[in-house]
Amino acid sequence: MRPLLERFCNCKLQERAKVYGVRIYHKGAHLIEHLDWCDTWVISATICVGRSPNGTSAGWPLVVRKSLLPGIGGEMHQVVQEAGEAVLYEGSRLYHGRPESLRGDSYMGLFLGFTPEAYPASARWPTQILVTAIRRLRETIMRVLRASKAFV
Repeated sequence: MRPLLERFCNCKLQERAKVYGVRIYHKGAHLIEHLDWCDTWVISATICVGRSPNGTSAGWPLVVRKSLLPGIGGEMHQVVQEAGEAVLYEGSRLYHGRPESLRGDSYMGLFLGFTPEAYPASARWPTQILVTAIRRLRETIMRVLRASKAFV
């Protein structure tokens, strides 16, 4: 998948991906529009592992948009995925989600996130500052949790 995403973003990606899933959604589920973490999910892929067609032939549309706030403004693109299909997008820059309720019985998705090799140094200065701040915050939280033995 990494070579495909590298062609998509026209950049070299770090070898290790963040992987989330397989996540199973059930009838009535929805996924609010959101941005992914800018320090780990810069170039993303959403893969439909499987879906139940019961209740609808329309699928469960993935909405992707560039806007300042989720669900407000920006050109919206909708994609309905079949099993085995992937949608590639910039997860930390483009709002994405599934705001419509799932009408079928189930949907199974796998999510991948990569960061470019020279990231965040190759990004603009606001991104560099934000990514550095998020990474430091995570490190501090993990240090505190480990020290309190609340997290192993």
